[in-house]
Amino acid sequence: MENEIDLIRYNLGKILDLLQSRSGSSKPNPRRMIENKVTRTIQNGAFMDALSANYKRLKWLAPRSADSIFDEEVSSSLARKELSDEIRRQARDETKYLIPFACVRQEAVGHGGFHTGALGFWKPQFRWIYDCGAWRKKSALSNRIQAFLTRSRSDLCSPDVNILFLSHFDADHVNGLEELFEGFAGSPTSVKMVVAPYLSPRDVVATIGRAAEAGRHSADLIRAVADPAGYFGDKGVETLVLVRPDGPPPSSSEGPGRVPTLPTPHPPDGDRLGLAFFNPDGKSISLDPPEKGKIHVIVADPGSFFEMTSYGQALDWIFLPHAHEWRLNRAKIADECRRILKLDPDAPGFNQALIEKLRTRVGLNDVKKLYCGMNSNGTSMSLYAGPRTSASNRVVYRKKSRSTGYVATTSAPGWLLTGDAPLNNRDTFAQWKGSFEPVASLAGHMMLPHHGAERNFNKSLISYAPAAMPFLTVDRDDYVAFKRPPLKVRTAIKGRLVPVTERKSLAEVSGESRGIPHADAVLKW
Repeated sequence: MENEIDLIRYNLGKILDLLQSRSGSSKPNPRRMIENKVTRTIQNGAFMDALSANYKRLKWLAPRSADSIFDEEVSSSLARKELSDEIRRQARDETKYLIPFACVRQEAVGHGGFHTGALGFWKPQFRWIYDCGAWRKKSALSNRIQAFLTRSRSDLCSPDVNILFLSHFDADHVNGLEELFEGFAGSPTSVKMVVAPYLSPRDVVATIGRAAEAGRHSADLIRAVADPAGYFGDKGVETLVLVRPDGPPPSSSEGPGRVPTLPTPHPPDGDRLGLAFFNPDGKSISLDPPEKGKIHVIVADPGSFFEMTSYGQALDWIFLPHAHEWRLNRAKIADECRRILKLDPDAPGFNQALIEKLRTRVGLNDVKKLYCGMNSNGTSMSLYAGPRTSASNRVVYRKKSRSTGYVATTSAPGWLLTGDAPLNNRDTFAQWKGSFEPVASLAGHMMLPHHGAERNFNKSLISYAPAAMPFLTVDRDDYVAFKRPPLKVRTAIKGRLVPVTERKSLAEVSGESRGIPHADAVLKW
């Protein structure tokens, strides 16, 4: 027993030295850490579990002297003013990428999209959404929105949603926004930031025309498309990021174009679980509104990405969007705008003039007439959410069986979400593939574009992200009847497919391998 107590003393001393080195000028409080009375922050999260485990073992072996032995090791560590270079190096390495727990869900709303996620160390501290809409199953969407808000409100954290990503403005992807923002119990939902694809005037006309032709337009959708700053600003959103789509692909003489690479982690200032934003060259972009009470609008270049941070340290989790530029009939749209609407899409103030025209029945019919026959799905934004590199050592928790606990698996923990991207197009797929090249191998789940439609599918998707399990959001009846996806797509996937219907969701929990005991609690986030 004495030998084991000596080993515990050694382990405690090493852990305390690492903690002291990692904490910098701040003074760690080991006693409060082992009693779990401190926040699991970047400063101590990597060492809290190891410290507690050794103390508990010591308490079992030597209940009367455990506290005095622990306090002796704390004093000895604090007395060592100069820590070795090896200790400092190890402390840096062990906290290179701190790994918060992640609970990610593709919600059960049928044909549509409602993807939600939460990150945190000891409780959910950051929430995001990708799309919020459903085609036929409106009640399922409503139930999932209310369940999400119930979880968010129970945390007593602000805001309810840190970042809302929108792939595009088709009704089945955004017709739940009003209910989401409305909240419940008389309390509107607080959304800090919205990220959506940048729409040129031609894109605006095509998007609204498509919705009007299908009878899915509304005053709210028209304003969100044509005046996103005004629409989201009125909802209390602080920052609106509009991601520019990739332009036309380079000619063969110019080569395939530059494959984007993620810059090294950045240590921005801060004292909480937060978000940093970088352009493709790694330059930081401020997300803070320059003027209180006014929405901050940022038009971001292709390849810009978001990085999770805490206490001045980069975490392992990033968000990488990619917007596809709608290119079909662009010249024709402009000509028809001038001929039918008597508006020039290249003139200043076009969007506001379009909104005014759409307030009349004649104007709405003109936009329908303009759009008819063009069959464009508009600009759509894909998103990768997950670890930035395999060096993070993030694992996915899987339950052995209903009666046994979780195990840490080597499954890839990232999510690759595609909206309605037309990935069957060779040039579009080449650009999309290049944007996600640095993280493709880290995707464990990949959404089939456009709910599994054959005209958007590319069989190269499967080999591009080999660790990813394909899934699609679909009404159960359409899935059973082989409408979505059709037989040709199912054959190409070779049976590797998870349908997310109005009855069945898809949820996953990941984190550090030693976080297994917390998996059930995190799944409730």
